[in-house]
Amino acid sequence: MDAYIIIVIIFSILTMLLLMVLYFVNRLYIYKNRIDHAYEVVDELMDDRLGYVGRFSSFIENELDTENNLVKRLNKLVDEYDSKNKDIKFVKKTGKYLDELKVLYKVYPKLKDKYLYQTLSKGIDINQERLEYAMDTYDKEVKRYNDYVSNKYISMLKQLLKFPDYDYYKRK
Repeated sequence: MDAYIIIVIIFSILTMLLLMVLYFVNRLYIYKNRIDHAYEVVDELMDDRLGYVGRFSSFIENELDTENNLVKRLNKLVDEYDSKNKDIKFVKKTGKYLDELKVLYKVYPKLKDKYLYQTLSKGIDINQERLEYAMDTYDKEVKRYNDYVSNKYISMLKQLLKFPDYDYYKRK
């Protein structure tokens, strides 16, 4: 009878250990999926941002003959865009060009009256706000993940299962 109790206790302990490992692995997957989802949102908003650059470029090309240099730079930006490596440099670069486009109405007051110009300007502002929010969400999820894997046992489990390391968007 004593051997039976010892076997049951050992089996119970092993079962508990297995359940604990499964719990920690599940949490790793949850954090990973949250980060991946947040990155997909940022990715989609960056694609939208590129679309605004292209639409603004064609609008300027059609409306203003004098801004050919700006149109060339915008088209070059669209051509250089690497959809696999989206980072904060792209956001800053497009932001610089979009800011230039938004203040063109100071040089060309007739632009302010154009409905398409107003629509594109509002769309850019909304996209910028959403992008900032999405990047903040991504950074928060990465922080939660990094805090969780800072435990040495979880870190070992992460390395064993080959979970990736995630970095923040560096915006400063």
